[in-house]
Amino acid sequence: MKHFIFFFTFLFVFSACQQNDMVDPTLEQPTKINYSTKNAPFNQKVAKKAEEIAESYDGVPKAISVNTDRKLLLVFQLDHMKRFQLKQKEKTIEKKLKKSFRDYDVTVSSDMKIYWETEKLINKLENLDKREMNKKVENIIQLSREET
Repeated sequence: MKHFIFFFTFLFVFSACQQNDMVDPTLEQPTKINYSTKNAPFNQKVAKKAEEIAESYDGVPKAISVNTDRKLLLVFQLDHMKRFQLKQKEKTIEKKLKKSFRDYDVTVSSDMKIYWETEKLINKLENLDKREMNKKVENIIQLSREET
């Protein structure tokens, strides 16, 4: 009887653990933000290139970016297991972006609140004029500096 109970307990524990491995892999894929560049106040090619650079680093699954005529704001997410390297990764990405985009004032952050604010801005990109966009980007940059 003890062997029977042990066997079913063992079977129950391992069958419960196996269900976590059956998660749909498409759910974990980051979604790309589509920039509406037709009516955007500034061309976002620099922002797209900055995202590609950031996502090329190990442990950075998703990055979003927006640029004005002189400012570049990049916000990225980091894999959970790489969180101990957060500040080092921020500095490395910022250094690479400053080297690549010398004409821009580069700001890099990994703060989720900054990420969400930047995402909201990108979604409203085509409804803004240059002055409004400059103001919103500056506000997000100031918020990122306050948080750090």
